[in-house]
Amino acid sequence: MGRFARAFVEGFYAADPRTVSTGFRARETAGSEELGGDRLFRPTAGSDLLPPALAKGLTVCASTIVTHLRWRRGEVRVDTRDALGRPQRFGARAAIVALPLGVLQSGQVRISPLAGWLRNTIAGVETGGIVKVLFRSREPFWERTKAKRFTFMHAIGETVPTWWRPRPFDSTVLVGWAAGPRAQELSGPRKL
Repeated sequence: MGRFARAFVEGFYAADPRTVSTGFRARETAGSEELGGDRLFRPTAGSDLLPPALAKGLTVCASTIVTHLRWRRGEVRVDTRDALGRPQRFGARAAIVALPLGVLQSGQVRISPLAGWLRNTIAGVETGGIVKVLFRSREPFWERTKAKRFTFMHAIGETVPTWWRPRPFDSTVLVGWAAGPRAQELSGPRKL
């Protein structure tokens, strides 16, 4: 894999070029293009408005850790611990499980039964680390350069090799991103 291709895989996909699937890259690129390529989508009034809107009509248990989810057709039982360690059980006809892959892989939340195909999928998918840096300046200094209209760029070989602007808004913020092996280097123990 060439130098630019490696930088792109690390910077855009947050993946380790040694392990990422070319099939995944092709499907993800095609899907991204269907949605508008480099256009970013975000709530204009802020992401903090989403959870209350999604939770309308639901009981929300904050500071509660799910430990075990047992299910069968038409019945779900969820065992939890509150912030003081007290156990509690909830029941419902159905559940939506939306856990990060790392949590599923850690086994911190047991799901039983867990279908073999899902167990294999959880074990077979890998995520990479990311170090994200936000840089805010008093003015958009890049507008005085040849790259004044950039949206996304790679600074190959730099400590933080990927940068983008939060488009479509005018902003004095730049987002830097190091992923894959570079993120591991930045996150690891430092030698003085």
